[in-house]
Amino acid sequence: MNELTGSSEFRESSLFKSFERSPLGFLDIGARGGVHEIVEPFAELTSVLGFEPDPEECDAMMREIERTGSPYAGLSLEPAGLAERIGSAQLHRIIAPTNDSLREPNSGFVERYDMVKWEKIGELTVPVTTLDDVVF
Repeated sequence: MNELTGSSEFRESSLFKSFERSPLGFLDIGARGGVHEIVEPFAELTSVLGFEPDPEECDAMMREIERTGSPYAGLSLEPAGLAERIGSAQLHRIIAPTNDSLREPNSGFVERYDMVKWEKIGELTVPVTTLDDVVF
């Protein structure tokens, strides 16, 4: 419970009760480090579907959820990248792990603007899926 959803007046409202029955939905694509903080104030009224293609990070996130629980109305984490097809793809590993991507960094921009946190350090083959395959 927090300042936003914690007031008794709001908790007794029809809006709160409506979202309890049918939570908001939030997609976190590239969920490394946990669900984006923007959702925290209304976590108990939100169901989260996260995608994290880095297998080590995804496993660590799942263990942490098992250990500490989840403040969300629902939380599902897919150990895959989100792409236009089902299969596998190259995850481009970047110096700053939060910048890892299925899209290769633009080396011209990285060099021109000295974007050190976007320098590529390797690749990893990861499973990918489509949003339609997961949701429907």
